[in-house]
Amino acid sequence: MDEIEPQPEVDERLADLRRRRVEAADVLAETLLDIYLRGRQAKRAGKPWPPYEPLPPPMPDPPKQRAPKPPPKRARPGLVRKYRPPAEADLDLIVPLVAAHGLTRDELLSPVNRYFVIQEHEGRFLGVGVLDRHGPVGVVRALVIKPELRRAGHGSFLALHLLKQAYQDKLLFVYGTGAAPGFFEDLGFKAIDRASVPEMVLSLPGLAGTTQPIFEMKPRADGAKRPRRGRHPRTLTELLSDPERRSGR
Repeated sequence: MDEIEPQPEVDERLADLRRRRVEAADVLAETLLDIYLRGRQAKRAGKPWPPYEPLPPPMPDPPKQRAPKPPPKRARPGLVRKYRPPAEADLDLIVPLVAAHGLTRDELLSPVNRYFVIQEHEGRFLGVGVLDRHGPVGVVRALVIKPELRRAGHGSFLALHLLKQAYQDKLLFVYGTGAAPGFFEDLGFKAIDRASVPEMVLSLPGLAGTTQPIFEMKPRADGAKRPRRGRHPRTLTELLSDPERRSGR
């Protein structure tokens, strides 16, 4: 039977490992003993064990950085509606548009107290508005937009322009009839009962003989809001019979 040859290097390593294990055990024992003794001392002294170490104060939050504001959007050039009195050359275009409202060329040119205006954009005809003035009362005789340009808000702007003019002329009541459903109501007009309107008003051109609803409004400077109460005569009959008693604005 063969004999095992001695291995000095292996024996030395084993011996070194045993020595280190003993040293580690001694260190652990001393540490545990030290912890035990310190705990007894703290208990006798009435101090907490293990000793409390306050946590470090929290770090302040970094300042919030505001997101940069986006650059302002450039306003798109809007539709600039302009208003001017009609010229003789405009009548050929206007007369067919207002014929349905009972206005002829001769009546348009007749010398009455009338505000007659054309709405246009960059020289392009959009519509025409006619406001007749009868003392303190105005009647929207015609408010017509070129057929291919309707449903674009031109009629509302034209109506507001007429109402602003009515305010400047110190008209206390403005009447209209025959517009599309909801048109006058959106501008601030109110449908009224014919029985509440004086006969002299119902006999005015544009209202006489009509079977359509009649709308009434008290214009203000912005053209669309009603004036405050107490600034006008009580009735239209009194107003029309004595125009000098009208209240100033």
